[in-house]
Amino acid sequence: MRELGPMRGKGYNKRGFTLAEMAIALAVTAVLLVSITTLVIMIAKESGRNAKDSEITQQTQLVRTLVTGWFGNYSGQEYTIACTEHELVASRDGAEAGRLRYDAEAGQMISNGIALGVAELRDVRFQGYENGVIKVAVTYSASAAPMVILLRSEVQQP
Repeated sequence: MRELGPMRGKGYNKRGFTLAEMAIALAVTAVLLVSITTLVIMIAKESGRNAKDSEITQQTQLVRTLVTGWFGNYSGQEYTIACTEHELVASRDGAEAGRLRYDAEAGQMISNGIALGVAELRDVRFQGYENGVIKVAVTYSASAAPMVILLRSEVQQP
C-alpha cells in the first residue's frame, strides 16, 4: 500500500483552522489589544492628573504657610499692616518692617525679598477689612473658586 503523507492516514483527519476561525481569533485579539491600550492611556492620564493635583496642593499649602508665618511675625501691637490687592506691608514706627506680595507675571510669592515659585496658582489676592481681618483668596489653575485664608489683626487700608 502506498503511504499518503503525514496529513493523511490514521489519526490525521484534521485539516487545520478554517478561515472563519482565524477571523474570529483576530477579531478577539484586536478587541483585547484596543482594551489594553485604552486602559494604559487612562492610567497614564490619571497619573498625570494626580501629579498636577499634588503640585497644586503643595503650592497652595506653601502659600498658606508663607502667609500665616509672615502674618505671625508682624501681627503684634507694635506693627501696622497695610493691605492692597496683591500685597501686605508691615510697618513699625512709620518704617517698613516687612512686605509680602504676589507677582502674577513671575508666578511667585515674595516675602521680604525672598521669592518662592507658585506657577500653578492663578491669583492671590489680599483684602483688608475695618474689623482687623485680612482675607487671602488663593485661586489655582484648575479651579474657579478660591481657597480663603482669614487672618485677624489691626489692619489699616492705605
